[in-house]
Amino acid sequence: MKLHFLKTTVAITLFVTFSLSLKAQKVAAGLQYSLAVCNTNAVWAWGENSSGELGDSTTAPKNTAVRVSGQQGFKAVAAGSSHSFGIKNDSTLWAWGYNGYGQLGDGSNFERHSPVPVIGLTGIVMVSGGNFHSLAVSNDGSVWVWGDNTNGELGDGKIVGRKTPIKLSGLTGITAVAAGNNHSLALQDDSTVWAWGGNDYGQLGDSSIFEKHSPVKISGLSGIIAVAAGQFYSLALKFDGTVWAWGDNTYSQLGDSNITQSHIPIKVNGLSGILSISAACRGKHSLALKDNSTVWAWGNNNSGQLGDSSTIERVMPVQVRGLTGIVEVVVGNEHSLAVKNNGTVWAFGNNGSGQLGDGMPSFESTPVKVIGLCPVTLPTSMIVKTIKKNTVINIYPNPFTSKATIEINEASTLQHLECILVDMLGQEVRKFALTNTQTEIQRDDLSQGIYMIHIIQDNKVIATDKLVITD
Repeated sequence: MKLHFLKTTVAITLFVTFSLSLKAQKVAAGLQYSLAVCNTNAVWAWGENSSGELGDSTTAPKNTAVRVSGQQGFKAVAAGSSHSFGIKNDSTLWAWGYNGYGQLGDGSNFERHSPVPVIGLTGIVMVSGGNFHSLAVSNDGSVWVWGDNTNGELGDGKIVGRKTPIKLSGLTGITAVAAGNNHSLALQDDSTVWAWGGNDYGQLGDSSIFEKHSPVKISGLSGIIAVAAGQFYSLALKFDGTVWAWGDNTYSQLGDSNITQSHIPIKVNGLSGILSISAACRGKHSLALKDNSTVWAWGNNNSGQLGDSSTIERVMPVQVRGLTGIVEVVVGNEHSLAVKNNGTVWAFGNNGSGQLGDGMPSFESTPVKVIGLCPVTLPTSMIVKTIKKNTVINIYPNPFTSKATIEINEASTLQHLECILVDMLGQEVRKFALTNTQTEIQRDDLSQGIYMIHIIQDNKVIATDKLVITD
């Protein structure tokens, strides 16, 4: 295959249309759906959508990623049971999805099928969605709460719900929050943890089973750097890389090798060097990311959400199969997500509503790649810079089985030149600089099939064609 640059010394117009895969920065998982914010600051969503939780202006479920309607400029996402949040670059908070308890914070009980601003909030650095309530942290360390308050989960001393955010009194210097099914957690800047709300299973960690309508400090916990809240249990990560848990243990979600609930924090067995933890407001399983970029899981596994190639409940952490180079993990109700260091997203567990995003209807007990995520369509035409006269790029053999060579006949053309290989799902699978007149493309882990090869110079496409790999 030869890619000829036109034999001219003037700028030319090339007509190309293709999708170039970008990277997912952050992910979130709800009851039966998933969210991702890309490095283009757009949000993509997939899975259940009966209450508009995907934010695409419809209520139809999607088994592959679709873009959230309207708003752009997001830097983070979060998911409650069936309601969603996005924090924008200007630190305002936007919400969409189910709103029966006012958990969207827009002053109404109407579900929203596309993002709407949460009333009165600015300077937001973190948000967490519970089953029917919501929590946010502002840049001054204050906590804001709204939504259902049946069990005191808003922590304002009452049991009256709120349709707009109110500032939680008595808590300052808060760095993180976590919303469970009907309880709430807050991490203070002195590395202590505060809890309030429902406590039937001891999920507040205060050695009782009585709900609390205002925050109580959990005794015996210090040196904490992160918190997470499951359905009726809680997790905390210490600075030494150990994980502590308390509350319901019916599905071994405390990871202490038994199924006995604990009303005080206990150490999760067999974990060290942990960097982050995740639990979900309706979930009964937990994930932890280790300092070697592997993922560990424990608890309920009825849909394969632990990713260990089984549906067996695990009473202590097991390693998720086939995942390396992971930088983020999140837990949904019965599914899990992981982000690799190359920006791809992997999913496992229940897929009844398409929440794994692989286009298939079946659950997966090992990770599968989310497809079609974060594409961007380049303009159908663009003016490119002048290319040296008589420059020819030759790619051979094509098709190939093990390796191909990109040959450029003009060494002076190599400045700022790179090659991007994209599969037919629009996912970037290889990117490298062209610094020599001959550059090899090794097949390595590439599957048989058709790929698009794009030659880029100074961030502009100068040539594109098909590349075929055969067995």
